[in-house]
Amino acid sequence: MTFQAGGNLSSGRVSAGGGRGGLAIGGGLGTLALLLVAVFFGVDPQAILPAIQGSDGSQQNSAAVQDMQERIDRCKNSDSEAANKDPVCRIVATTISVDAIWGEQLPHQADTQYRRPNTIIFDKAVNTACGAASAQTGPFYCSGDNTAYFDLSFFETMLTRLGGVNAPAAQEYVVAHEYGHHVQNVLGWLTQDRMRSSGPGSSQVHVELEADCFAGLWFHYASRPGNQPSDAPMLKPLKDDELQAIRITAQAIGDDAIQEGAGQQVNPESWTHGSSQQRLNAFMTGYTHGSLKKCHALGR
Repeated sequence: MTFQAGGNLSSGRVSAGGGRGGLAIGGGLGTLALLLVAVFFGVDPQAILPAIQGSDGSQQNSAAVQDMQERIDRCKNSDSEAANKDPVCRIVATTISVDAIWGEQLPHQADTQYRRPNTIIFDKAVNTACGAASAQTGPFYCSGDNTAYFDLSFFETMLTRLGGVNAPAAQEYVVAHEYGHHVQNVLGWLTQDRMRSSGPGSSQVHVELEADCFAGLWFHYASRPGNQPSDAPMLKPLKDDELQAIRITAQAIGDDAIQEGAGQQVNPESWTHGSSQQRLNAFMTGYTHGSLKKCHALGR
């Protein structure tokens, strides 16, 4: 099990559905990578471009939204051990823990007050302040509404098809990465200028590696007593197999691995998220050192 017993999930800012620009920042996948994935899985790339580019998309079924909200509400009335069995409760518990860690570390390491984002779990499609999105976009953060978005199908299907591991620690890594983009936004580091270039040493890749590092930073502190409120969900120390699941997942969603998996020639100049090795190194930097400065220095 990943989370210790006794954590309170009632404070989670997680809801179902969505709907209402802003800057949409992908988590595991960028636009080019998504197109390659579409080809790899036999999906017409034109079918997912509207969602990526923020044009009209389908609305969620209201019944599905209600069912998901009821599931989230049950999680909020549960002990944090529920996060070890239910992926929805795991998202709720992880967001509370990530908020608690950054609520302490951001003032301490950057003299900046942390502001909690919102989280929305959706099914198939969702409208955001950054435009419409579908499940094929993968997890993402929208600066326009300060919200992280997750579709459970990413964990259940796409993550494993890409070569990642659908394990609790890997799911938590994905959630913490998207919250890393929110931290960048709070710090004023998430700007259009940083998202206009590509390539292994580009500012856009640096944004993503920084978020990977921030995810590692959360793991660094989350399992250590005294780093968050006593009723917040606490992680147990990562076991070797859990850390290995994160390593495998970080490498699987590297730009080079996705290009190779799609049968394409590896083209570093098109990278937007970094290579498998870059992503793994970034996570391990945060996990090993717990230092915001070391994360910000990546790629510079």
